[in-house]
Amino acid sequence: MGKNNPRLKKTIAFVKEYRHLICMYIIYALALTFIFSQNSCTPNKLKYRSLIKGGKVYVTIRVTLYATPECYYCDVARGFLKRNQIKFIEKNFDDPKDRQELFNIADKIKFDKKNLDGVPTFVFETKDNTSIIVGYSHAELLWILKKKASIKKGFLRNKDFLIDFI
Repeated sequence: MGKNNPRLKKTIAFVKEYRHLICMYIIYALALTFIFSQNSCTPNKLKYRSLIKGGKVYVTIRVTLYATPECYYCDVARGFLKRNQIKFIEKNFDDPKDRQELFNIADKIKFDKKNLDGVPTFVFETKDNTSIIVGYSHAELLWILKKKASIKKGFLRNKDFLIDFI
């Protein structure tokens, strides 16, 4: 492998020409590795290990989805919940009765009703607390499900709010 090797010359020319892209790719890969190792971006499903029975994860969260029929992100949210086999209750945000129910939940947990201006809106209820998420964010939904799942194992006995997460 001397200086006259044509493959070596091509490789060196390639690296010289695209060195900035190669460096950016390496930095990007290192940043992603750091983010995922900290579990601050996308939660890892393996964190549910203590709740696994028979290859399925059991989490007791009642999920209510407030949506409208013609909303694209509402369809995406429904798809996310169905794909992950999460049982949920769907309510129509345009219905005044359902919207008032959402506002009552927001008052109960001191959530600012001014922020309830969009769909889809998720309400996550466990035995101990309630959370509201306005809008669809895949990472945020996984994070809230992970957080709620790790609250208490004793609440798993209640079959009413069973989520089959894997």
